[in-house]
Amino acid sequence: IAPEEMSATLLAVLHAGGPLATAELVRATSRALGFQRTGASLNAGITAAIDALVASGRGRLQDGSVTARP
Repeated sequence: IAPEEMSATLLAVLHAGGPLATAELVRATSRALGFQRTGASLNAGITAAIDALVASGRGRLQDGSVTARP
């Protein structure tokens, strides 16, 4: 999955559902991408994309929950 697609999906999930705990965001993003299960590889990819989203300033991590920044 391209990093741009992963990032766009993360933001769409956050905008639709509001702040989510990291584990919940991983599951919701996995489902939004069409996967029924979140294996270790997919989990690692989504977690890395969450970290990149936060590092870029487009997301914020606070108390274990991720929110999208406008």
